[in-house]
Amino acid sequence: MADVVRADDSAKADNAAADMASSAFLSEVNNYAGSKDSGNSFLDRVNGKPGAASHEDKPETSEPPEGLVVVCDGNTCVPFSIENSGDNDAATFVKDNFRTFDRNNNGFVTSDEARYWRNKFEKNSPAQKMSDRIIAGGQSVADLSNDELGAENDGITIKDLERVLAIADKSPKSLSQAEKNLLHSLDWKAQERRRSRGGK
Repeated sequence: MADVVRADDSAKADNAAADMASSAFLSEVNNYAGSKDSGNSFLDRVNGKPGAASHEDKPETSEPPEGLVVVCDGNTCVPFSIENSGDNDAATFVKDNFRTFDRNNNGFVTSDEARYWRNKFEKNSPAQKMSDRIIAGGQSVADLSNDELGAENDGITIKDLERVLAIADKSPKSLSQAEKNLLHSLDWKAQERRRSRGGK
């Protein structure tokens, strides 16, 4: 039992250290991003965009912790987690960052809200491409759960995204054609492969 307690204490200490590192980083970037121009410059820097600013203009700051994308908008830098989604799991990406995507905090992510952040991610980055797929497939995702009064037209909910992830966890052989189409529509890599072969 003592070993278990020590293991738990060690895990808590590791989690606390990770939280402190993320907090310190966000404090650092928010201190730096004093204007829209400097915020955009920092965004270029943290996303590794070469030649985005002169050497003198580049902020002296650490890189974001692994699994984090930072968007700087004016005086604020906003973190987006990609730790669980990687670069191609659009449903997990939006679910893990739901409170940020849901700009008016009403429990729904609309296409306009997703597009707002989509336009702030680095061009052609995985975060932008995952956002594109959610925007394109938004109504199909919203239709998955009967969680609205009347038509399912207020946007995507956490419950909708959980339904997508439950479908993704199913055996491929048990998927209906509609489920296969839905998962394919949210997969930007599959969409690009299809276009490269001349498909739409």
